[in-house]
Amino acid sequence: MARFIKREMPDLNKDGNPKVYYKMETYRNYSHDEFVKYMIRGGVGISASMVEAVLTQVTEKLADLLGMGYTVTIDGIGTFSTKLGPSRGKEVEDLEASKGKRNAASVEVTGVNLRVDKELVKEINRSCHLERSGEQRIQKSPYTEAQRLERAKKYLETHGQMTILTYSDIAKLSKSSAHRELHKFVKDPSSGITYTGRGPTRVFVLQKENNE
Repeated sequence: MARFIKREMPDLNKDGNPKVYYKMETYRNYSHDEFVKYMIRGGVGISASMVEAVLTQVTEKLADLLGMGYTVTIDGIGTFSTKLGPSRGKEVEDLEASKGKRNAASVEVTGVNLRVDKELVKEINRSCHLERSGEQRIQKSPYTEAQRLERAKKYLETHGQMTILTYSDIAKLSKSSAHRELHKFVKDPSSGITYTGRGPTRVFVLQKENNE
């Protein structure tokens, strides 16, 4: 029996009526070896080594074709395509300001898209028998935005720099809310907060004039 959780969404319209969405409660991850054993369960006439060989071939050939610029459709599963982005440590470029500057070495495959076959969705739905598990509400900060900004600045005066995770803790916000609010502060010069570094090394600091 599968279970679902009702989760509260942010009140983006600011009308006091937050919406909800539903998420499957995951029991645990099924490992590769467990999946192979599941494939041969029930005496279907194939061995574990046969399944392993097919899975290995699918993985290798899928990687080859996607790497050459093809999309690949596997009936009953879906269509795979590559996702490109700037190489690790590289910023997303501006269309006009960096025109002609980005070379192939600074772009790489960052992921794989899967457009799922509708028949797979139908098959999953047929085998899925749901029951309700519980609710998850958005973590609401006990501080106002102005108070959170003041707490952040006081932390920076002592520690010099701050990560999103640290701000999430001192502001009592979820990580995603902390991320949005910090970048809102950065866009507002009067906040006194800016950032330094790129990608995963980015940290938030006080603006220079605030340190002098």
